[in-house]
Amino acid sequence: MTKREFQNRIFLDLEQKLRSTPWNSGASEAHGLLCGLACAGVTTDTVRTRAYLFQLNDQEDIDIIEGMFSLAERDLQDDAFGFELMLPPEDTSQIERAEALSSWCQGFLQGICHDNTDLLTSDKHSVKEALEDIMQIGHIELDPKNLQQNERSLSELEEFLRVAVQLVYDELRSAVAVQTETTSKLLN
Repeated sequence: MTKREFQNRIFLDLEQKLRSTPWNSGASEAHGLLCGLACAGVTTDTVRTRAYLFQLNDQEDIDIIEGMFSLAERDLQDDAFGFELMLPPEDTSQIERAEALSSWCQGFLQGICHDNTDLLTSDKHSVKEALEDIMQIGHIELDPKNLQQNERSLSELEEFLRVAVQLVYDELRSAVAVQTETTSKLLN
C-alpha cells in the first residue's frame, strides 16, 4: 500500500466515523479545526478539553480527535514541511473536494479563533493576511464548464493552504517563544 493509498484509507475511515457522531461533520473540517487549535497554541495535553467543539462525549471518539491532533501538530512542527491537509482522495468529484476544502478552511478559522478572535486583527501582517486568504478560500466556487481549470485551482489552493498554515503556525509559535523568553527575563 502506498502512502497516498494509506492516507486515502484513513480519510475515508475518519470521514465515516465522524459523520456518525453527533457532530456530523467530516474529517476535513475536523482536521482544519485541529490545525487551527494547534496554531492558536493548544497542546496535545489540553486538546481533550476542547472535545465539546466536536460535540463528542464518547471516549473512543475523543481518542480519535486527540490522535488526529497529535498527527497534525507533529506535521506542523516538521522542519521538512511534511504538513498536509486531510482532504478526500483525488478521484473524488471536484465538487466534493471543493466542499471539503471549504470545510477545512472553516474548521481552521473556528479553531484558530476559538480562544482568541484578536488574531483576525493581528498586528502580524503576514498572519492577518494569511487568515484573510484562508477566509476567502473557504468560499470557493468552481466553474462546472471548466474541469481542467478546476483541477488546477484545487491543487493550487491546497498548496497555498499548506504554506499559509505553516506560516501562521511558525509565526505564532515564534511570537509565543519570544513572549515566554521576555517574561522569563522580567521575572528573574
